Amino acid sequence: MIELIDVCVQRGEFRLPPTSLTIPSGRCGVITGVAGAGKTSVVEAICGLQPISSGAVKLRGQDVSPMPVAERMIGYLPQDVVLFPNVNVEANIGFALKARGWTKIQMRQRTEELAQELELNDLLRRKPRQLSGGQQKRVALARAVAFKPDIVCLDEPFVSLGEHSRSLVRELLKRILSEQSATILVVTHQPEWVEGISDVEFKI
Repeated sequence: MIELIDVCVQRGEFRLPPTSLTIPSGRCGVITGVAGAGKTSVVEAICGLQPISSGAVKLRGQDVSPMPVAERMIGYLPQDVVLFPNVNVEANIGFALKARGWTKIQMRQRTEELAQELELNDLLRRKPRQLSGGQQKRVALARAVAFKPDIVCLDEPFVSLGEHSRSLVRELLKRILSEQSATILVVTHQPEWVEGISDVEFKI
């Protein structure tokens, strides 16, 4: 479960007013809104990347407001992707797995599974600078979900993707919901891209 209780964020002149939302475990919630309304600030507050000035962030029923990013165990896709530039696609996808002590065999199997689903098989040896924007987005998504987190936050996951790639992402999200019972939060300016997946929509 993801729950925000009257969360406020203050950053320079920007202020996110008290915001509350609840996404039940195993469901997908969507945040929409105009540019600059604070959609990304909400996601960053959930992930621990943006300090909150008041309110509470609860994950899995626990108040994680004072908890550091790594301990929140969230699969996170930032809007600006941020791949590691000096390693190839395979290493980018496997980063979180290596950090969590997965064996080389487990890492390879999981990387190949995601590469197959997101059509990245032919790109595993390439560096991020050799990829298109859409390819980079799919790699970053694979990295975010590689360690099978039970909470996934995706900031504009469909931007830079063509319709075929958007379809691949939707199918992956459906599988994560059904097989992992994960709780997913998607920020998007096109809610129709997650039709058939989302259970609840919030406007910021």
